[in-house]
Amino acid sequence: EYAIRKKNGRVILALPRRVAPIHAHVLPLVSKNGLPEKAQEVYRLLLRAGFEVEYDESGRIGRRYVRADEIGTPLCITIDYQTLEDNTVTLRDRDTWEQVRVPIDRLPNSIRRFIYEDVPLHSLGEPVKTIK
Repeated sequence: EYAIRKKNGRVILALPRRVAPIHAHVLPLVSKNGLPEKAQEVYRLLLRAGFEVEYDESGRIGRRYVRADEIGTPLCITIDYQTLEDNTVTLRDRDTWEQVRVPIDRLPNSIRRFIYEDVPLHSLGEPVKTIK
């Protein structure tokens, strides 16, 4: 069953993962220092793998998460400075806001498992410690 719900004042379109029209949003942390170029590489990789993905580098990262949540995108993929160092990205779950780091070479399989096999995000990578 589809639901529009609120979390911390934000509207989230909680579509089932497998029916969401967009599987993931690819987001460079900032629009400089090589992050957009790396994010475009990840975007093209996912398109070639058959996923429906969007690319967004406009505005602050928090606002981009909000936009993705509002249209029901199950995953956001953030490309940050650590990506340039170790070739990992951050996956963020729309419903739980949980975040894990996943190597780019495992990204298509990780997304496939999350979307189509309902594998929980925490089992796909290393947890990201967030400041609360």
